[in-house]
Amino acid sequence: MTFEELEQLRALRGLVEHERERLKKLRAAAGIKSPSFSGMPHGSGVHDRIAENIPAAVDLEGDIVKQLEELEERKNRIEDWINRQPVKIRLIVTLRYIDGLTWNETAMEFYKDSWEPKSEAAVRMYLKRYLKREVEENGSIEE
Repeated sequence: MTFEELEQLRALRGLVEHERERLKKLRAAAGIKSPSFSGMPHGSGVHDRIAENIPAAVDLEGDIVKQLEELEERKNRIEDWINRQPVKIRLIVTLRYIDGLTWNETAMEFYKDSWEPKSEAAVRMYLKRYLKREVEENGSIEE
């Protein structure tokens, strides 16, 4: 497992959320607004928002399904790896990459029962050093 592989999980999760937001916007754009009864002149052409946006929404839904499948596959591989790791590493990786906490939130949870300073940089460095050692000894999970 490498730090980059873990970050890819977070990036993919972010991409899925972004695509879901795009899909919401496409669906909203395809909606029909109430007609204006102000009596003011307006354009005469017919604008078919549904015809313009539904194909894009369907394509985007297909992309999201593929991304969700990839996300689940990566998450399962990482969870399998996590189960073979020392407790501290399991906690950090689960909080940060499976639960999606920020580094600051991860540090606060990691140190919650400790008098040690709650440094997100220390937690991140602890994980990076462990992963570097693991890659040197075993290679990455995707090899």
